[in-house]
Amino acid sequence: MKRFLNQSLTLQGLLALSVLLFPQPVSARSELAVLGKVTSPDQHIVVTLTKRDSEAPGRFYWQIDYKDRTILKMSRLGLKLETGGWESHFQLRTTRERREDAPWRPIYGERSEIPNTFNEIVFEFQDSRAPQRRLDVMVRAYNEGAAVCYQFPEQDGLDAFTIEEELTEFAFDGNYASWPVYSAQGVYEETTLDKIKPNCERPLTVRIADDLYAAVAEARLVDSARMRLRPSNESPYAVQAHLAGKVVGTAPWQTPWRVVMIAESPGQLIEQNYLLENLNDPCAIQDTSWIRPGKVLREVTLTTTGGLRCVDFAAANGIQYVEFDAGWYGHEYDDASDARTVTVDPKRSPLKNGLDLQRVIDYADSKGIGIIVYVNRRHLEKQLDDILPLYK
Repeated sequence: MKRFLNQSLTLQGLLALSVLLFPQPVSARSELAVLGKVTSPDQHIVVTLTKRDSEAPGRFYWQIDYKDRTILKMSRLGLKLETGGWESHFQLRTTRERREDAPWRPIYGERSEIPNTFNEIVFEFQDSRAPQRRLDVMVRAYNEGAAVCYQFPEQDGLDAFTIEEELTEFAFDGNYASWPVYSAQGVYEETTLDKIKPNCERPLTVRIADDLYAAVAEARLVDSARMRLRPSNESPYAVQAHLAGKVVGTAPWQTPWRVVMIAESPGQLIEQNYLLENLNDPCAIQDTSWIRPGKVLREVTLTTTGGLRCVDFAAANGIQYVEFDAGWYGHEYDDASDARTVTVDPKRSPLKNGLDLQRVIDYADSKGIGIIVYVNRRHLEKQLDDILPLYK
Protein backbone atom coordinates (compact mmCIF):
# COMPACT_ATOMS: atom_id res chain seq x y z
CA MET A 1 0.00 0.00 0.00
CA LYS A 2 1.31 3.43 -0.88
CA ARG A 3 0.05 6.73 0.34
CA PHE A 4 1.36 9.94 -1.18
CA LEU A 5 0.88 13.45 0.09
CA ASN A 6 2.34 16.23 -2.04
CA GLN A 7 2.14 19.82 -0.99
CA SER A 8 3.76 22.76 -2.70
CA LEU A 9 4.55 24.53 0.56
CA THR A 10 4.16 23.56 4.21
CA LEU A 11 3.28 25.97 6.99
CA GLN A 12 6.84 25.71 8.23
CA GLY A 13 8.07 26.58 4.74
CA LEU A 14 5.84 29.66 4.65
CA LEU A 15 7.13 30.79 8.01
CA ALA A 16 10.71 30.26 6.87
CA LEU A 17 10.13 32.15 3.65
CA SER A 18 8.57 35.02 5.57
CA VAL A 19 11.82 35.37 7.46
CA LEU A 20 13.72 35.44 4.17
CA LEU A 21 11.39 37.84 2.37
CA PHE A 22 10.90 40.27 5.23
CA PRO A 23 14.27 40.74 6.95
CA GLN A 24 14.26 41.30 10.69
CA PRO A 25 16.75 43.33 12.74
CA VAL A 26 20.28 41.93 12.91
CA SER A 27 19.76 40.33 16.31
CA ALA A 28 16.63 38.55 15.08
CA ARG A 29 18.25 37.37 11.84
CA SER A 30 20.93 35.57 13.82
CA GLU A 31 18.29 33.49 15.57
CA LEU A 32 17.59 29.93 14.49
CA ALA A 33 14.90 29.53 11.83
CA VAL A 34 13.05 26.21 11.69
CA LEU A 35 12.50 25.27 8.05
CA GLY A 36 10.53 22.11 8.69
CA LYS A 37 10.12 18.97 10.77
CA VAL A 38 9.71 15.35 9.68
CA THR A 39 8.20 12.94 12.20
CA SER A 40 8.35 9.15 12.02
CA PRO A 41 5.05 7.29 11.56
CA ASP A 42 5.09 6.17 15.21
CA GLN A 43 5.80 9.78 16.31
CA HIS A 44 8.96 8.76 18.21
CA ILE A 45 11.59 10.26 15.90
CA VAL A 46 11.61 13.94 14.91
CA VAL A 47 14.05 15.34 12.34
CA THR A 48 14.28 19.13 12.31
CA LEU A 49 15.86 21.13 9.52
CA THR A 50 17.01 24.59 10.57
CA LYS A 51 18.84 27.58 9.18
CA ARG A 52 20.78 30.32 10.81
CA ASP A 53 22.81 33.21 9.46
CA SER A 54 25.08 33.97 12.40
CA GLU A 55 28.05 31.93 11.07
CA ALA A 56 27.37 32.17 7.33
CA PRO A 57 24.30 33.38 5.44
CA GLY A 58 21.92 30.56 4.55
CA ARG A 59 23.81 27.73 6.28
CA PHE A 60 21.49 24.87 7.21
CA TYR A 61 21.52 22.04 9.77
CA TRP A 62 19.66 18.92 10.84
CA GLN A 63 18.77 17.62 14.29
CA ILE A 64 17.35 14.26 15.38
CA ASP A 65 15.36 13.56 18.55
CA TYR A 66 13.94 10.26 19.79
CA LYS A 67 11.16 10.32 22.38
CA ASP A 68 12.22 13.85 23.34
CA ARG A 69 15.85 12.72 23.80
CA THR A 70 18.56 14.19 21.61
CA ILE A 71 20.27 11.81 19.19
CA LEU A 72 21.99 14.45 17.06
CA LYS A 73 22.11 18.04 18.13
CA MET A 74 22.18 20.71 15.43
CA SER A 75 24.54 19.25 12.80
CA ARG A 76 25.79 20.99 9.70
CA LEU A 77 24.72 20.01 6.19
CA GLY A 78 26.25 20.96 2.85
CA LEU A 79 28.65 20.15 0.03
CA LYS A 80 31.77 21.69 -1.46
CA LEU A 81 31.98 21.60 -5.23
CA GLU A 82 35.03 22.14 -7.36
CA THR A 83 33.41 25.31 -8.66
CA GLY A 84 32.59 26.64 -5.20
CA GLY A 85 30.86 25.85 -1.92
CA TRP A 86 27.26 24.70 -1.67
CA GLU A 87 27.09 24.96 2.09
CA SER A 88 25.65 28.46 2.56
CA HIS A 89 23.77 31.33 0.86
CA PHE A 90 20.82 29.04 0.20
CA GLN A 91 17.24 30.18 0.57
CA LEU A 92 14.24 27.89 0.85
CA ARG A 93 12.04 28.03 -2.25
CA THR A 94 9.42 25.42 -1.38
CA THR A 95 8.92 21.98 0.15
CA ARG A 96 7.32 18.73 -0.97
CA GLU A 97 5.93 16.18 1.46
CA ARG A 98 5.31 12.48 0.98
CA ARG A 99 4.18 9.60 3.12
CA GLU A 100 4.67 5.97 2.18
CA ASP A 101 3.59 2.63 3.63
CA ALA A 102 4.78 -0.01 1.17
CA PRO A 103 5.98 -3.30 2.68
CA TRP A 104 7.81 -5.55 0.23
CA ARG A 105 9.00 -9.15 -0.09
CA PRO A 106 12.76 -9.68 -0.44
CA ILE A 107 14.41 -12.34 -2.55
CA TYR A 108 16.37 -13.58 0.47
CA GLY A 109 17.00 -12.69 4.09
CA GLU A 110 15.62 -13.09 7.58
CA ARG A 111 12.15 -11.76 6.84
CA SER A 112 9.49 -12.86 4.40
CA GLU A 113 8.20 -9.29 4.36
CA ILE A 114 9.98 -6.04 5.18
CA PRO A 115 8.11 -3.05 6.64
CA ASN A 116 8.76 0.16 4.74
CA THR A 117 6.94 3.09 6.29
CA PHE A 118 8.26 6.65 6.36
CA ASN A 119 7.47 10.34 6.16
CA GLU A 120 9.53 12.54 3.85
CA ILE A 121 10.07 16.21 3.09
CA VAL A 122 12.12 17.51 0.17
CA PHE A 123 13.46 20.99 0.87
CA GLU A 124 14.11 22.88 -2.36
CA PHE A 125 16.87 25.46 -1.92
CA GLN A 126 18.21 28.08 -4.29
CA ASP A 127 21.49 29.95 -4.04
CA SER A 128 20.90 33.63 -3.41
CA ARG A 129 23.93 34.42 -5.56
CA ALA A 130 24.20 34.20 -9.34
CA PRO A 131 23.74 31.88 -11.15
CA GLN A 132 21.21 30.91 -8.43
CA ARG A 133 21.84 27.18 -8.57
CA ARG A 134 19.34 24.80 -7.00
CA LEU A 135 19.95 22.08 -4.46
CA ASP A 136 17.34 19.82 -2.87
CA VAL A 137 17.74 18.21 0.55
CA MET A 138 15.59 15.11 1.10
CA VAL A 139 14.89 14.10 4.70
CA ARG A 140 13.13 10.91 5.77
CA ALA A 141 11.96 9.71 9.18
CA TYR A 142 11.33 5.99 9.66
CA ASN A 143 10.36 4.23 12.88
CA GLU A 144 13.87 2.72 12.78
CA GLY A 145 15.90 5.87 12.15
CA ALA A 146 16.40 8.93 9.96
CA ALA A 147 18.21 9.70 6.70
CA VAL A 148 19.23 12.65 4.55
CA CYS A 149 20.54 13.00 1.00
CA TYR A 150 21.26 15.78 -1.48
CA GLN A 151 19.70 16.06 -4.93
CA PHE A 152 20.89 18.08 -7.92
CA PRO A 153 17.78 18.78 -10.01
CA GLU A 154 18.11 19.33 -13.73
CA GLN A 155 18.72 23.04 -14.28
CA ASP A 156 20.27 25.54 -16.64
CA GLY A 157 23.95 26.16 -16.07
CA LEU A 158 24.60 22.91 -14.22
CA ASP A 159 25.53 19.81 -16.14
CA ALA A 160 28.60 17.89 -14.99
CA PHE A 161 30.00 18.79 -11.58
CA THR A 162 32.61 17.53 -9.11
CA ILE A 163 32.02 17.21 -5.36
CA GLU A 164 35.31 17.79 -3.55
CA GLU A 165 34.03 17.45 -0.01
CA GLU A 166 30.86 16.66 1.89
CA LEU A 167 30.08 18.63 5.03
CA THR A 168 27.36 16.40 6.49
CA GLU A 169 27.88 16.23 10.23
CA PHE A 170 26.72 13.90 12.99
CA ALA A 171 27.04 15.93 16.20
CA PHE A 172 26.33 14.17 19.48
CA ASP A 173 25.84 16.16 22.69
CA GLY A 174 28.09 14.03 24.87
CA ASN A 175 31.35 12.10 24.77
CA TYR A 176 29.60 8.78 24.34
CA ALA A 177 31.07 5.31 23.98
CA SER A 178 31.54 4.24 20.37
CA TRP A 179 33.01 1.35 18.39
CA PRO A 180 35.08 2.56 15.41
CA VAL A 181 37.02 0.49 12.89
CA TYR A 182 39.48 1.75 10.28
CA SER A 183 39.75 -1.04 7.72
CA ALA A 184 37.71 -3.79 6.14
CA GLN A 185 37.54 -6.81 8.48
CA GLY A 186 39.27 -4.70 11.13
CA VAL A 187 39.01 -5.04 14.90
CA TYR A 188 36.29 -3.03 16.62
CA GLU A 189 37.40 -1.54 19.95
CA GLU A 190 35.39 0.55 22.36
CA THR A 191 36.45 4.16 22.75
CA THR A 192 34.81 7.58 23.11
CA LEU A 193 33.72 10.00 20.42
CA ASP A 194 36.57 12.41 21.12
CA LYS A 195 39.04 9.63 20.24
CA ILE A 196 37.63 8.93 16.76
CA LYS A 197 40.39 9.18 14.15
CA PRO A 198 40.12 10.02 10.43
CA ASN A 199 39.10 7.30 7.95
CA CYS A 200 36.68 5.66 10.36
CA GLU A 201 34.52 3.18 8.48
CA ARG A 202 30.74 2.98 8.70
CA PRO A 203 28.65 1.90 10.40
CA LEU A 204 29.79 3.64 13.59
CA THR A 205 27.78 2.49 16.61
CA VAL A 206 27.33 4.94 19.50
CA ARG A 207 25.92 4.25 22.98
CA ILE A 208 24.00 7.34 24.03
CA ALA A 209 22.60 5.67 27.14
CA ASP A 210 22.08 2.16 28.43
CA ASP A 211 18.70 2.15 26.70
CA LEU A 212 19.55 4.24 23.63
CA TYR A 213 21.91 3.45 20.74
CA ALA A 214 22.59 4.96 17.34
CA ALA A 215 24.57 3.81 14.30
CA VAL A 216 25.85 6.17 11.60
CA ALA A 217 25.61 4.41 8.24
CA GLU A 218 25.31 4.83 4.48
CA ALA A 219 22.83 3.48 1.92
CA ARG A 220 22.33 3.59 -1.86
CA LEU A 221 26.03 3.86 -2.61
CA VAL A 222 25.76 4.10 -6.41
CA ASP A 223 28.10 6.06 -8.72
CA SER A 224 29.72 7.78 -5.78
CA ALA A 225 32.68 7.52 -3.41
CA ARG A 226 32.02 5.67 -0.20
CA MET A 227 31.59 7.70 2.95
CA ARG A 228 34.06 7.36 5.77
CA LEU A 229 34.04 9.47 8.93
CA ARG A 230 36.48 11.89 10.52
CA PRO A 231 36.42 14.25 13.52
CA SER A 232 34.50 17.46 12.90
CA ASN A 233 35.86 20.92 13.61
CA GLU A 234 32.35 22.12 14.43
CA SER A 235 31.85 20.17 17.67
CA PRO A 236 34.02 18.17 20.08
CA TYR A 237 31.77 15.10 19.93
CA ALA A 238 30.92 15.11 16.24
CA VAL A 239 32.01 13.18 13.18
CA GLN A 240 31.78 14.43 9.63
CA ALA A 241 31.36 12.67 6.30
CA HIS A 242 34.71 12.06 4.62
CA LEU A 243 34.45 10.97 1.00
CA ALA A 244 36.98 8.38 -0.16
CA GLY A 245 37.59 10.48 -3.29
CA LYS A 246 36.13 13.16 -5.50
CA VAL A 247 32.69 12.49 -6.96
CA VAL A 248 31.77 13.42 -10.54
CA GLY A 249 28.09 13.63 -11.34
CA THR A 250 25.69 14.94 -13.97
CA ALA A 251 22.37 16.55 -13.05
CA PRO A 252 19.86 15.23 -12.28
CA TRP A 253 21.77 13.28 -9.62
CA GLN A 254 21.56 12.42 -5.94
CA THR A 255 24.06 11.46 -3.29
CA PRO A 256 23.92 8.29 -1.25
CA TRP A 257 21.82 8.37 1.91
CA ARG A 258 23.41 9.42 5.21
CA VAL A 259 21.65 7.31 7.82
CA VAL A 260 21.26 7.34 11.59
CA MET A 261 19.79 4.07 12.85
CA ILE A 262 18.16 4.36 16.30
CA ALA A 263 17.31 1.60 18.78
CA GLU A 264 16.99 0.94 22.48
CA SER A 265 19.51 -1.93 22.45
CA PRO A 266 22.39 -3.14 20.24
CA GLY A 267 20.34 -6.20 19.32
CA GLN A 268 17.50 -4.02 18.10
CA LEU A 269 19.91 -2.22 15.75
CA ILE A 270 20.60 -5.58 14.10
CA GLU A 271 16.93 -6.56 14.05
CA GLN A 272 16.10 -3.32 12.26
CA ASN A 273 18.94 -3.44 9.73
CA TYR A 274 16.33 -3.64 6.96
CA LEU A 275 16.25 0.17 7.19
CA LEU A 276 19.33 0.20 4.95
CA GLU A 277 17.59 -2.09 2.45
CA ASN A 278 14.60 0.26 2.37
CA LEU A 279 16.91 3.15 1.50
CA ASN A 280 18.50 1.27 -1.39
CA ASP A 281 16.88 1.09 -4.80
CA PRO A 282 14.57 -1.87 -5.50
CA CYS A 283 16.02 -4.94 -7.20
CA ALA A 284 16.57 -4.22 -10.90
CA ILE A 285 16.74 -7.92 -11.89
CA GLN A 286 13.51 -8.95 -13.56
CA ASP A 287 13.93 -12.72 -13.32
CA THR A 288 15.28 -13.71 -9.90
CA SER A 289 14.39 -17.40 -10.10
CA TRP A 290 18.07 -18.39 -10.48
CA ILE A 291 19.02 -16.78 -7.17
CA ARG A 292 19.00 -19.51 -4.52
CA PRO A 293 19.89 -18.18 -1.07
CA GLY A 294 21.27 -20.50 1.56
CA LYS A 295 23.79 -21.14 4.30
CA VAL A 296 27.43 -21.81 3.39
CA LEU A 297 30.07 -24.09 4.95
CA ARG A 298 33.69 -23.16 4.16
CA GLU A 299 36.05 -26.01 3.28
CA VAL A 300 39.50 -25.18 4.69
CA THR A 301 41.72 -28.20 3.94
CA LEU A 302 41.51 -27.85 0.13
CA THR A 303 41.49 -31.64 -0.21
CA THR A 304 39.13 -34.13 -1.84
CA THR A 305 38.52 -35.86 1.49
CA GLY A 306 37.72 -32.58 3.20
CA GLY A 307 35.37 -31.57 0.40
CA LEU A 308 33.43 -34.85 0.52
CA ARG A 309 33.11 -34.65 4.30
CA CYS A 310 31.84 -31.07 4.08
CA VAL A 311 29.21 -32.13 1.55
CA ASP A 312 28.03 -34.92 3.89
CA PHE A 313 27.91 -32.51 6.82
CA ALA A 314 26.01 -29.91 4.80
CA ALA A 315 23.47 -32.48 3.61
CA ALA A 316 22.91 -33.75 7.15
CA ASN A 317 22.52 -30.30 8.71
CA GLY A 318 20.45 -28.30 6.26
CA ILE A 319 23.33 -26.29 4.79
CA GLN A 320 22.88 -25.48 1.12
CA TYR A 321 26.44 -24.71 -0.07
CA VAL A 322 30.10 -25.65 0.43
CA GLU A 323 32.68 -23.01 -0.47
CA PHE A 324 36.29 -23.44 -1.56
CA ASP A 325 38.07 -20.24 -0.60
CA ALA A 326 41.44 -18.75 -1.53
CA GLY A 327 44.19 -21.14 -2.54
CA TRP A 328 42.45 -23.79 -4.62
CA TYR A 329 43.92 -22.47 -7.90
CA GLY A 330 47.16 -21.10 -6.44
CA HIS A 331 48.06 -18.09 -4.35
CA GLU A 332 45.25 -15.55 -4.77
CA TYR A 333 47.63 -12.57 -4.97
CA ASP A 334 50.06 -14.17 -7.42
CA ASP A 335 49.42 -13.04 -10.98
CA ALA A 336 50.95 -16.29 -12.19
CA SER A 337 48.13 -18.31 -10.61
CA ASP A 338 45.62 -19.69 -13.08
CA ALA A 339 41.94 -19.78 -12.10
CA ARG A 340 41.28 -22.16 -15.03
CA THR A 341 43.13 -24.94 -13.19
CA VAL A 342 42.88 -26.72 -9.87
CA THR A 343 46.39 -26.06 -8.55
CA VAL A 344 46.30 -25.93 -4.77
CA ASP A 345 48.56 -23.41 -3.07
CA PRO A 346 51.01 -25.60 -1.08
CA LYS A 347 50.97 -23.06 1.75
CA ARG A 348 47.22 -23.56 2.19
CA SER A 349 47.01 -27.36 1.99
CA PRO A 350 49.24 -30.18 3.26
CA LEU A 351 48.56 -32.35 0.22
CA LYS A 352 50.02 -31.28 -3.11
CA ASN A 353 47.40 -31.76 -5.86
CA GLY A 354 45.16 -33.46 -3.29
CA LEU A 355 41.97 -31.81 -4.52
CA ASP A 356 39.80 -33.46 -7.16
CA LEU A 357 37.34 -30.60 -7.41
CA GLN A 358 35.25 -32.17 -10.17
CA ARG A 359 34.71 -35.26 -8.02
CA VAL A 360 33.55 -33.10 -5.12
CA ILE A 361 31.21 -31.15 -7.41
CA ASP A 362 29.66 -34.32 -8.81
CA TYR A 363 29.20 -35.78 -5.33
CA ALA A 364 27.68 -32.52 -4.05
CA ASP A 365 25.27 -32.48 -6.98
CA SER A 366 24.06 -35.97 -6.08
CA LYS A 367 23.29 -34.68 -2.57
CA GLY A 368 21.61 -31.47 -3.70
CA ILE A 369 24.45 -29.31 -2.36
CA GLY A 370 25.90 -26.40 -4.34
CA ILE A 371 29.62 -25.67 -4.63
CA ILE A 372 30.90 -22.09 -4.52
CA VAL A 373 34.45 -21.22 -5.57
CA TYR A 374 36.26 -18.00 -4.69
CA VAL A 375 38.34 -16.17 -7.29
CA ASN A 376 40.32 -13.03 -6.52
CA ARG A 377 39.39 -10.02 -8.63
CA ARG A 378 42.83 -9.83 -10.32
CA HIS A 379 42.16 -13.20 -11.97
CA LEU A 380 38.52 -12.42 -12.65
CA GLU A 381 39.55 -9.31 -14.54
CA LYS A 382 41.97 -11.06 -16.85
CA GLN A 383 40.32 -14.51 -17.17
CA LEU A 384 36.60 -13.79 -16.91
CA ASP A 385 35.75 -14.79 -20.49
CA ASP A 386 37.49 -18.14 -19.99
CA ILE A 387 36.40 -19.09 -16.50
CA LEU A 388 32.65 -18.35 -16.68
CA PRO A 389 31.89 -20.96 -19.38
CA LEU A 390 34.41 -23.35 -17.76
CA TYR A 391 32.78 -23.13 -14.35
CA LYS A 392 29.32 -23.51 -15.84
